[in-house]
Parts: sequence; C-alpha cells; structure tokens
Amino acid sequence: MSRVLLVDDDPELLASLQDLLQSAGFEVIATTNGQDALRFVEELPPDAAVLDVVMPGSSGFDLLRQLRALPQTAHIPILFVSGLASSKDRIRGLAAGADDYLVKPFEPEELVLRLAKLLARYEAEKRAAGKPYQLEEALSQIEQALAEKKSVRGIHLGRYQLDAVLGEGGHGLVFRAFDRTLLRPVAIKMLHVAQEGENLSELRSSLLREAVLAARLSHPHIVAVYDFQETRRAAFIVMELVEGVGLDRYILAKSTLSPEETIAIGCAVAQALACAHGQRLIHRDLKPGNVLLGRDGAIKVSDFGIATFLSTQAKGPGEIFGTPGFLAPECVRGQQYDEKGDLFALGVTLYLCLTGQHPFSVGNIVKTLERTLTHEPTPPHLAKPEVPLELSQLVMRLLAKERAKRPASAGEVASILERWLREKKLRWAPDLGALERASSRPSGLFRSSVFPWRGNIEGS
Repeated sequence: MSRVLLVDDDPELLASLQDLLQSAGFEVIATTNGQDALRFVEELPPDAAVLDVVMPGSSGFDLLRQLRALPQTAHIPILFVSGLASSKDRIRGLAAGADDYLVKPFEPEELVLRLAKLLARYEAEKRAAGKPYQLEEALSQIEQALAEKKSVRGIHLGRYQLDAVLGEGGHGLVFRAFDRTLLRPVAIKMLHVAQEGENLSELRSSLLREAVLAARLSHPHIVAVYDFQETRRAAFIVMELVEGVGLDRYILAKSTLSPEETIAIGCAVAQALACAHGQRLIHRDLKPGNVLLGRDGAIKVSDFGIATFLSTQAKGPGEIFGTPGFLAPECVRGQQYDEKGDLFALGVTLYLCLTGQHPFSVGNIVKTLERTLTHEPTPPHLAKPEVPLELSQLVMRLLAKERAKRPASAGEVASILERWLREKKLRWAPDLGALERASSRPSGLFRSSVFPWRGNIEGS
C-alpha cells in the first residue's frame, strides 16, 4: 500500500479527496497546511504527494521545495492540484519540480489514475536504477546525516525505513528501522567492508556466507537475522529488534549480579552457543555487549557470524582479531579459534557478572594478553562470599588455561545450569530499575578489533 501526503487548505475538499484516495487503496496523510505536512513527513515519509498550489502562509511551491530538500522525499512523485488553469501556471508548476499538474475541478478517477501512473513510473525507475545504486545513495545520506549530527529518520535502505541510531556496537553502528513490507520494527547493523588492499568481492562473499549461516539459527536466545544488504563500501545486516540493553550496561548499573541472575543469564547464553555450535557456527567474540537483555525478559546473543567475517581481516603475522581479555590463551598464542574459545569467553562474562571485576583486562592490550596467558584470577566465591562454590568452580573451569580442562561443550554447561535452575526453582526476571539506569550507560566498553600482538605467542 502506497502512502500519499495530501495537502489542501479547503477542509471539505481535503476530506473528499482523502476518502477518494483511501477507497482507491492508498494510505493517506491529510493536512491543511505545509507546516503540519513537514511534521508528518518526519514520522511517516510518503511515497507520493498531492499538493494544492495556492495556500495561505506556505504555498504549494514552498512545500515542494522543502520536500525536495529532504532525503526521504527528494525523489518521490509530486502532483500539483490547483484552480490556476492557464498554460503559464501549469508550466510554472512543472518547471518548479512537480511531476504532474491537475486543474480543479477534475474527475475523481483522473486523480487516482494520474497518481497510480506516477507511482508505477517511479517504482520502475527505481528498479531500472538498480538496488546497488539505491543503497549507495542511502549510504551517502546516512554518512552525511551522521557527519552533520542530524537525524537519520526517514532514510530508506531498500524496503527498510531508518528511524534512529540505537548505538555503536562492537563492529559498527546499529539503527532502529521499520520493515515496510512485513510491517515490523527491526535493527540494522552497518559494517564498513571496503579496505585498501583487500579483495572486496571476497570480503563481501565471506560476509554473505556468514550472514546466511546466522540466518539459519532459530533459537529463543539468539537474535534472529532477517536479511542482508550490501553496497560497494558497506554491508547492512537486518536483525530482530530487542528492546532493552546490553549485559555490559546492566553490569555497570548494578555493579555485580546475584548468583541467581548469573545462572539464568549463563544458562541462556550456553543454550545459544550449543545451538550455534551444533550448526558449526562459532561466535568468536562473545562478551557482555553481545548479550542483550530485553525489557520483556528476553536474553539473546547477537552478532553470530559477524566476528568470523571480521577475523579474516587479521592477515599480517602476529595480528589477532578479537576483544582483549575475552580471547582464550590458545587464541592469544595464534592457534585456531574453536568452540572452546567461546566457552572461555563465557567464563569471562560470568566472572564479570558475579564479581564486577574483569579477570584479565587491565586497560592495556599487551598486559591484558600477557595476563590471559599467565594470571590465575581469584575464584568468584573468594572474591564474593555469596557466590556458591559450585558456581564458582564452573566459572573457573571455563577459564582454564588448557582447552582440555574446560567443559566438553556448551551443551554440558547448559545442562549444569539448567539443573540448578530447576533445583533452585529460579526464574529470570530483569531488574527493571537497573535496566532503566543501564540505558544511560556507555556501551562498547570492551571493543573488538584486529590488533598486532608481538608477545611470546609460543610461550605460556
């Protein structure tokens, strides 16, 4: 259903035209003045506009110029309707940028036909221009809006209409958007993929492959991947929108989490990892910022597949991809990242939940990596007496320096935590007050990247 902006200062005619267009199958935003029209456009960008020419205050010409200046309405079909019937008036209207000019009074069917033809031609031109061109244009609009610190609201990324910047995740900007086809809110993560000296075709293929793998995952504790869009310079991954905050912010808001909260969160994350590992998909960058806590009680792991793609950019000798402090010792030594690496990162995450302290990170990459190889953190039950011994021992097993000493699988960890949930009759319920406080906290406290590591990789 196409949305039409209808502006006419005659209330009776406005109501009549609104009924006409609605009965023809259009969604109509109707108003008697240009100022209200521009406010409506911010909220609901139209696919076309029908404007009266002569209006008090702001004329149809003024409104047309303003619509053409907005990224969300710069190219939409605009039809003038006016009682000014001379050839000079019609020429003036078309020369000003209107796509058509209809003289009042007119037959209702003529307005519907002209509008439908304009929209059909507009859609055909967009298809002819090609999707990559449209997405490149949208990317340029996004970059300009961000550079000028303006809103991205109304910018169209294919069928997705951007609403706002949700934040900066570990790998790129995240936008709130609306899927105009399926009529649902979504989150879109933008990743810049063009890099000097890289084979861009290979990079894009790699990211698409990982996005397809992630889209196959269907689990209540995994953020669903819906779609993948790409341009020459960036890729956009369309995901389920989780209304809430990252676990990193939640920990900051509460200082420490109770053992009961930690067990519930750890169980959900372990279940998500077990599902992904069963599909041969490794996270590679698990950390609190990639665990989302919904206000509705959801616990979901995000960014499956993205880290695997980004890790391919670590090509130089001694370069590592990941988040210092969450990388397992064998990964710091340059060995292959596998499921046991995800388990180590889960252990770091649970340690943070229980103690509010990071077991290895000291704010310096080299020292953090060295501590990952050599430092034995204080067990959680000694740092916080309220932590049960069994839970503390499980966390320390996950943090074992040797892969073989960690639990055999994420499924094993999930089974242990599921049993404790049953035995203790625990049920996850987020602290809503902490969630609200957390929403104002900074995100991305632990950042992933490709970085050089010149330490003793082969040593212990």
